Amino acid sequence: MTAMPMPEPQHDETLPEDVDPQLEAAVARGRADVKAGRVVDHAEVRAWALSLATDNPLPRPPQSERTLRAATSSEVSR
Repeated sequence: MTAMPMPEPQHDETLPEDVDPQLEAAVARGRADVKAGRVVDHAEVRAWALSLATDNPLPRPPQSERTLRAATSSEVSR
């Protein structure tokens, strides 16, 4: 049996006109981070966050090499 390709998700890229400019800027930064690969796997973050309430918290999830390179280069360009 051949797997069917998943359709691309459809997103409305527009925000309502009454959005706070700071929120709009934060959303734009977040989208840029995702596009550049500056993300951490949700399951890893969730496991880490849930462990914080235990006697043996997990270490913070690592950033990928791509994430680290992107963060370093953006810090230099600021």
